[in-house]
Amino acid sequence: MYKKENLSPCIYLVCNFFLMTLLACSPSVKAQYYPEPPRIRPDQEPRLLKSYSKNPGNNEKIALLIDLSNLYYNKPYKLKQDISRSLFYAEEAKKLSLARNNQKSFNKAQLRIATALLAQNNFKAAEAILPTLDDSCRLNLLLQFCFMDGVNSIDPHLPGKVKGIMYVDRARALATKLNDKEAELLTRRYRAEAHLSRGKFKEAEHELQQLLKTYNAIGYKRLHYVFLDLSMLNDQTGNYDKALDYALKAANVMAATKDTLAAGDIFMVLGTQFRRESEWEKSIEMYKASAKNYRINAGLATVIYAESQIADVYTGQHQYQKAIDYLQSAIKHIPEGNEVSRQTIISSLADCYLKLKMYNESEHYFLKEFHINKSTDPNSEATYHRIAFFYVESKKYNKAIPYLHEALKHETASTAISTKGHLQFMLFLADSAAGNYRSAISHLRQNKLYDDSALQVGKTAATQNLIIQYETNKKNQRIKILEQNDQIQNSRLKQANLITKITIGGLLLFIAAGIIFYRQFRQRQLAAKIISRKNVQMERLLSEKEWLLKEVHHRVKNNLHTVVSLLEIQAEFLKDDALEAIENSQHRIFAMSLIHQKLYMAEDVKSINMAEYLPELVTYLKESFADQRNITFELNIQPIQLGVSQAMPLGLITNEAVTNAIKYAFPAQQTGKITVSLEKDKENVILFIADDGVGFDRDTEFQRESSLGLKLMNGLSGDINGTLTFFGKKGTHIQIVFPLDPTDGDEKELPIIKREGRNES
Repeated sequence: MYKKENLSPCIYLVCNFFLMTLLACSPSVKAQYYPEPPRIRPDQEPRLLKSYSKNPGNNEKIALLIDLSNLYYNKPYKLKQDISRSLFYAEEAKKLSLARNNQKSFNKAQLRIATALLAQNNFKAAEAILPTLDDSCRLNLLLQFCFMDGVNSIDPHLPGKVKGIMYVDRARALATKLNDKEAELLTRRYRAEAHLSRGKFKEAEHELQQLLKTYNAIGYKRLHYVFLDLSMLNDQTGNYDKALDYALKAANVMAATKDTLAAGDIFMVLGTQFRRESEWEKSIEMYKASAKNYRINAGLATVIYAESQIADVYTGQHQYQKAIDYLQSAIKHIPEGNEVSRQTIISSLADCYLKLKMYNESEHYFLKEFHINKSTDPNSEATYHRIAFFYVESKKYNKAIPYLHEALKHETASTAISTKGHLQFMLFLADSAAGNYRSAISHLRQNKLYDDSALQVGKTAATQNLIIQYETNKKNQRIKILEQNDQIQNSRLKQANLITKITIGGLLLFIAAGIIFYRQFRQRQLAAKIISRKNVQMERLLSEKEWLLKEVHHRVKNNLHTVVSLLEIQAEFLKDDALEAIENSQHRIFAMSLIHQKLYMAEDVKSINMAEYLPELVTYLKESFADQRNITFELNIQPIQLGVSQAMPLGLITNEAVTNAIKYAFPAQQTGKITVSLEKDKENVILFIADDGVGFDRDTEFQRESSLGLKLMNGLSGDINGTLTFFGKKGTHIQIVFPLDPTDGDEKELPIIKREGRNES
């Protein structure tokens, strides 16, 4: 189960609710992607075959043949022999139905034949069956065509690919004729999916949002299919927060309705979204749940694809050998003849060997994957993107360039923004290595445009929230003014009643007082309007300032990352001291860029939570020296908020101290531990960095005070009014004590982060 401290309360409750409900109970299928007959599960195979072997009567035999066809078609692994069996039993049911003149069974058999033909990519033969069916079965088959076009994507070489919207219109007309409201609404979802598969994201979202309103109006409960479509749509457009939100909604509805046909797909989407957030354990848990459900009901992906995603998560954690072992175990369970599943495993193995820098083994698998993809889909951008990615990563840029241009040529409107951005970045690296700097800069600009485009999606949503908040505040101010006016009017009435009881002589005094009061009231009212207008202007200016600060930090972060990339290219042509100097510069620039990244992603753009910043910086340094497998890191970082003027020097000091400890404290692969702690003692902050390595000679080291590392640490300590102290007992110990600047970021109550673990990189 999920740990509450790692998730927001809402996500924590939703995740645990649907996971307990779905994993503890046996699957229950109540609805389907399209209204085919209820699926016959694989565990029913022995019973059906035994009943068929007893040679039952004709009508019972027809029913058994149709059920067997259903069973073999819906097996989780769609093997060629299973589809052939499904087609055989359906043909036998058709022959027997004709002999018995059983029209109802004939239509059912024809529907099963068409379904099997679609699985064999024999679209023309399946389409020819349409006129032979009654209206109900014809509607069912038309909806299957819509489903395959919108989600599974009919083979692009088949003529049916261009007919997707046409089938939606024909199905809707037939559903209207039959007064089948549910099927009519289903066609609206398939229209949205047809738009989605063609990259028409605005049209797809409009259709889905309108469908949600209709479903809510009629009280329709099974909304998780629409939420799943919305999650996939937002994932493709780079709006990952919304993608996760819709995936959680889909899972919540699925748990409530116990309609688990799409469970494999929903868990797959959730696994992907958690993986984007680096929530590794939750991602693996979702992928395992996806694989478990795919073994019961086939979905948009497969069991093997879900298991390959688990291996990819291990790869993301740098546990490459564990990923390879998992994949080798998974490939043993793939039935003979299932080449699609084998291709999935080949792709994951290629990635693992690439991460291990075993380029010969990796190239073998990447080329194998490329030839399979090219034979099945030569016009796909992904076919060329993958092999180009390998040659860029292995620094064989000359081999990468032709594939990169082929991938660029096959981009479509439905290609994800992140994919387009990555392709432009690879072109930048390849052209830089080839010396085509003008072209390289052009590709880098395109990469930044795609990066900014993804950021703009989140900015637009935040802007809408600010507008809503502004309108709400303005409405509240109007209500307050009306209440004040009402109170004033009541006060005036009381005064008028009191004055009428006074003698005629006091009437003149009342008039004078009324005139004075009215003038004061008008002045107060005018002053209130001026103040209200100023408050609105100040609020708008403050909001614009916050956005500008975030944009500045974002631009600075991007520019620093560009410098890191250029340094990395330069490093390929350097050796020894020059190479080390470039790498040290990369680490220092990363320490600074991480500050700006945290600032533009945070709500408060003035200060940094060191409990988030320092662990991420240390993790980066740990992974940068991947060969130091014998070093253990222990972090004890209190949640102290520091402003940029203190956080930046502190990050650079930590970078210098930890880098020196990794490089020099443990010679000859000596085992050891590096400790980093940050705590607050009254008005001071104490940074302590220590290792239990070989230590240092005080006299010798202090005479080398002119070295760049010591100069940086001394200078940066002075910048924050800190005291720098070195200890040499049982290793090297560095302590910096500096006063907390009260004007440079307010301290907040946050949970303490304390980690201890071995470097597995």
